[in-house]
Amino acid sequence: WANTISVTGGHGFLLGGDVGMVLAIPGANGVTSLIRWVYANDEDELLAFALQGKSITQSEPDLVFTNTFAKWVFFNAAASPSSDSPAMRSISLPFGQIRVETVYCESKTNAAVVHRFSKSA
Repeated sequence: WANTISVTGGHGFLLGGDVGMVLAIPGANGVTSLIRWVYANDEDELLAFALQGKSITQSEPDLVFTNTFAKWVFFNAAASPSSDSPAMRSISLPFGQIRVETVYCESKTNAAVVHRFSKSA
């Protein structure tokens, strides 16, 4: 689902899998979450469900990398700059070792892949 790639001047964060809506949510205690929609009837219900962390399965091993950039820019490679605006979003991550936990949350009415970025202990 996720991995870092080397790019000129730093790191890139690559999200694999099916194309779907993604929302970046800065959270408490320096944890940032990327929520990737799988299915939902209601956006607010899905966000609350995904952030609760119930009904989860860890879908892959944690990814750990060293962050040297204060701001990361996420973009949709499939977006059309002339009609999809804005195609980019930025988030802030702490410097140092970052752990990305990836989980799959599913219930009868909601499902999401959640990537949680936190400072590694």
